Amino acid sequence: MFAGSYNGDLKAKNLDLLETFDTPLIMATFKTMLDDWTNESFDPFAAPDETTQGWIGKKSGSNLAAINRERQVCQRQPGLPGDVALRVDEDGYPQNRAFADVSEDEPEVYIEPGFESEVGAFNLFAFLSRSNVTWNPSITSICKESLFCPTTEEYILPIAHGNDRCEWFFQMSDQIDWKVENDETGQPRAKVVMKAGDIAAMPADCRHTGYSPKRSMLLVWENANPELPKLYADGKLPVNPIQF
Repeated sequence: MFAGSYNGDLKAKNLDLLETFDTPLIMATFKTMLDDWTNESFDPFAAPDETTQGWIGKKSGSNLAAINRERQVCQRQPGLPGDVALRVDEDGYPQNRAFADVSEDEPEVYIEPGFESEVGAFNLFAFLSRSNVTWNPSITSICKESLFCPTTEEYILPIAHGNDRCEWFFQMSDQIDWKVENDETGQPRAKVVMKAGDIAAMPADCRHTGYSPKRSMLLVWENANPELPKLYADGKLPVNPIQF
């Protein structure tokens, strides 16, 4: 847990702090903090239009079900045997109100006999239209160390996301406004407005926060190679994926 570690002014005055804790302890601490300001009718992982303002007024009840929500993790490509089906209403994932116009049609796939459990396709837009959280990427395809992580976004990303590798964004619908800063000091670097069809790359030495005026769909692509952070730190890889 750190405070001021990525703020140039606080570091210069030796006011930054860093402490290391065992994961179960720090997780329990943050969940307790989150519960302390979450009222019964408030969902901290929903968009403001989907929940009450939980931080207004006195503490009233709790919403532990939302705080302890377990992330739905794909075991295989969605739609293949043995994986979750987030598009099914019976599973408790109705289509989000912002995506009422998204087609739920599934692609037709003609599979060679014997490969029924290995080949498939699914409607990614329909899949994302049933996401019940925001700013929480779901890994939907893995090819060696290449990860496709689509997600839905609305209102403000509640954290500043620090990069330790390059990260590609494909804006699939609507719009997201990004604020990009230096990862060490927090100094502004860029403002990026992405609209449907735009592609951008976040460099490996930045941090960013986003704002989506209405619920949008974003595809995040990244390389999960665990050796990348050291390669960037040692200067063996350029921090920008494209050199102009």
